[in-house]
Amino acid sequence: MRRFNGRNNGRLKIVPRISKHLLDPKVLQSWGFMGLQQRCLQLEMDKNVSIKPNTLRDFYVKHNIKNRVVGFRY
Repeated sequence: MRRFNGRNNGRLKIVPRISKHLLDPKVLQSWGFMGLQQRCLQLEMDKNVSIKPNTLRDFYVKHNIKNRVVGFRY
């Protein structure tokens, strides 16, 4: 029997309900100061969904969302 990793098993990691939440402009604006890892933790606390930062990054790239964290450099 051949086993597949997470990408090839046919299951969606980000279901449409979570996708709608992640694409909401209010959520994107309120999460503007967070990095990918912080956003994944917040998603786990809010929606009880555990995804990896690379999965969230791939989702943002697929939907043409710019993921920029506000920061200062001296």
